[in-house]
Amino acid sequence: MVSDINVTDYYTQYTLELENEYRVQVRLNDSSHLLKYGSICNFQGQITPPQPATNPGQFDYSEFLKKQGVIGLSYDPKISDCHSASIWSHLFSVRHFLVEQLESQYTDQTNAWLKALIFGDRSYISSEVLDAFQFWNISHLLAISGLHVGFFIAFLYVILHYVFKLPNEYIKWLIIAILPFYIVIAGANPPVLRAGFMALIILLASMFHKKLDTTDVISIVLILILWFDPYLVYQLAFQFSFIVTLSLVLSKNFLKQDHWLLISLKVSLISQLAILPIQFNHFYFTNVLSFLANLIFVPYYTFFAIPVSLLLVVAVVLPRNVANLIETLYLNVQEAVHAMVVRFGEPQLAIWVVGEVSLITVIAFYLLLLLMMRAWSLNQLKKAALFGSLAISVFFIEQYAPFFDSTYKITMLDVGQAEAIVVELPNRRGVFIVDVGEEVIYPFDGDHDRNYTSIIKPYLWSNGIRQIDALFISHFDFDHVASAQLLIDEFSPTYIFSHPFIEEQDYLDDESMEQLIPIYEGVNLELAGAKLFVLAPEKSNEFLSKSENERSNVLILQYDGHQTLFTGDTYESVELDVARKYNLSEVDLLKVAHHGSDTSSNEKFLNAVGAEVAIISAGRNNRYNHPTPLVYERLLSEGYEVYRTDKHGAITIEIDGGQGTIKPFMP
Repeated sequence: MVSDINVTDYYTQYTLELENEYRVQVRLNDSSHLLKYGSICNFQGQITPPQPATNPGQFDYSEFLKKQGVIGLSYDPKISDCHSASIWSHLFSVRHFLVEQLESQYTDQTNAWLKALIFGDRSYISSEVLDAFQFWNISHLLAISGLHVGFFIAFLYVILHYVFKLPNEYIKWLIIAILPFYIVIAGANPPVLRAGFMALIILLASMFHKKLDTTDVISIVLILILWFDPYLVYQLAFQFSFIVTLSLVLSKNFLKQDHWLLISLKVSLISQLAILPIQFNHFYFTNVLSFLANLIFVPYYTFFAIPVSLLLVVAVVLPRNVANLIETLYLNVQEAVHAMVVRFGEPQLAIWVVGEVSLITVIAFYLLLLLMMRAWSLNQLKKAALFGSLAISVFFIEQYAPFFDSTYKITMLDVGQAEAIVVELPNRRGVFIVDVGEEVIYPFDGDHDRNYTSIIKPYLWSNGIRQIDALFISHFDFDHVASAQLLIDEFSPTYIFSHPFIEEQDYLDDESMEQLIPIYEGVNLELAGAKLFVLAPEKSNEFLSKSENERSNVLILQYDGHQTLFTGDTYESVELDVARKYNLSEVDLLKVAHHGSDTSSNEKFLNAVGAEVAIISAGRNNRYNHPTPLVYERLLSEGYEVYRTDKHGAITIEIDGGQGTIKPFMP
């Protein structure tokens, strides 16, 4: 066993290393049988490869595990004959013992903060606070880092020097002996390893009266950590820790002899600039005001949160009333400060969305950043400002590149048994979205944001899209509209369209409903050079008694001669009526109705549509068996080239110069 145990409300998880040195992530429903780090056991179970990402911009859990050396998942395997717990298991047992002592002494709220700030476990902090910290780029304060290690060393020194009156040489040796234990107890994450090993090397060098260059120390620690676990190089915490540390070391000449406030501002600015490409590459955005947030919260954590957290750990041996007094002060201040962070919200003016950045952009940025820092250190402020401006400008070039791209794109995202389609006009003239549904997963949990947060929003941000021109809601069923309000709140569509027969609904707020424009048969629109022709439903009272599926908007989107037919979840009776009234022979792309259900896709309708390509949004192994074999065979027999999200992932159709290319995300 090569990881600590992670016990959640739903399962117990840990990582095993097999004899062939491959790793397997194990999840057990029963948390009563807990192994120890370093245990050697017999393993018997089925190893399942994790599901890879099926959409552009989506977090790839399969790739994430692969970069940890994990080849698959195993659910409830048989684990037996465990023995030979290593020294690591004993250290982790001490960690668990300390956690249990704190849990018996303090409230859950206090323990949540202590587990984060002392033991590196943020899982007990509320998601609301974690999201706020991530937005403001201060989540590093909730992870054990060099700041925490430095405080631990200072705390030890004060105790040993002022309480036990030990000479400095003895204190250094004791710190050298204790520090490895602290590294493990604090979770042994990359920032702790980096800071802890750097401190050990510097202390050992000082004991032998050797002075090492800080960059040499960083290099030695980097080699040691990667020798211990090469997979750590892929972890963001590892990358952030070393890049920021190296940047600050290289900047030491112009961090001297300044007012502490100016030094703090420089440190915050340099740290944020150093990790900017990594943030864009993984999150597609940065918070342009985050250096100010760091300027406020780093001192707070430095002078209050971390020291008092360490004091609370020591206070377990003090009289209960003393510990309770310290806890009350600590918790009141912590809760007030973090309530303020949450209240700040996520102001749109702070968000800079660039999207995925190319390797050449990253290289150009770091070269210009180094030139900026060199000029700054030589007090050549005009040159430094020039190089800094050029460094930032490379991301603006990346951000505005789509405005020079003549490609017309239609992307059906893989959102399971739901639907979401993104239309991007050439040169970023306009961005339309047709439906933003959530998948109904049984037992139904009412989750309104799973697809939005993990697929739809990442796709938009990865393409540098901050605002959309129009949202089309084909009809008000959960799998087509559930996350519409989230999209409206964050992407501020200029127009919202849907059918005119909306009755009671729980998806849009009053303001959005006032913005909604009803569209029905006979309505023609022109948006950003694209023409839309609404073919259904009729504006007739008879639709008031029909189902939401039958009320679906059926429309043709035409741009530069290319026509796409969107059908929502309409039934074959509407399809036949549309085919009878309108000439569909010029349609180039068909969005198959109702996920390929046999309630739609009538043969006469398919024959009337002139498209050669059909796309279907359906969930893998869905309970409805969509698309049904009957409809699928019918499409093939009518000569359609069929692409479906359950087989191909996201499906992108690119049209440029009159030529179309179909790009399934999973070929």
